[in-house]
Amino acid sequence: MRLFYAIWPDDHTREKLASISRNLNVGKVIPPENLHLTLLFLGDIQDELAMAILSGTDTIQCPKFRLKLSRFGSFKRSGVFWLAPDNIPGELITLVNNLSELAVMNNIAVEDRPYRPHMTLARKIKTQIHLESQDFAMQVSKFSLVESKTLPQGAKYSVLKTWPLT
Repeated sequence: MRLFYAIWPDDHTREKLASISRNLNVGKVIPPENLHLTLLFLGDIQDELAMAILSGTDTIQCPKFRLKLSRFGSFKRSGVFWLAPDNIPGELITLVNNLSELAVMNNIAVEDRPYRPHMTLARKIKTQIHLESQDFAMQVSKFSLVESKTLPQGAKYSVLKTWPLT
């Protein structure tokens, strides 16, 4: 199973972002149902280890927080167009750190580079996109463990379990 932890935007934010993405007319736009902010990518995990991760995640405590996505940008080399926060809430960093510690305790390798939260809006862009900053604020009150399957028509995400933030 190919797994990752993510935050899903609320319906209102998702529709606003999908509208912006549709109007870009570049690359491969991420379908609205796939818009998410990755917390931690776990990779290919065997079923037994996935069960341990599910159980371990039950113990993670983190407060709810407000996330304001406002800065558009791109990763030139990978052709990804994204939206990210100007300021990363401490609660988000705490959540990611807790999930990373759980992964390491279960012998899952995690990336060694600093966490750069972003929501991918389009892939395979060939030109620079310049959009004015906008504020997309959302209350984050839960996070999920998600399975990713790559299909001919694109990625298919299935939420395995969602946990509330306190």
